[in-house]
Amino acid sequence: MEHPGIVHRVSKLLAQRGVNVATLDTHLGFAPTTGTPVFSLIMEVQIPAQLPIAHLRGELDTLAEEENLDLELRAQS
Repeated sequence: MEHPGIVHRVSKLLAQRGVNVATLDTHLGFAPTTGTPVFSLIMEVQIPAQLPIAHLRGELDTLAEEENLDLELRAQS
């Protein structure tokens, strides 16, 4: 659900882990059935080789739970 501070919290966590945000795009839409505001944040990031992906994924999952977000982390093909 959309609320203030989402970009800040996600980008802060990434910066603290040395992750570079190469691109960032946001969009505010509305859920089709309920009309609830839905915020989309799409980032292309560069993760340091020494940072375990599983560790970063766990931290992002925790953040998503705290912020009531759906989060997907995937490798770019």
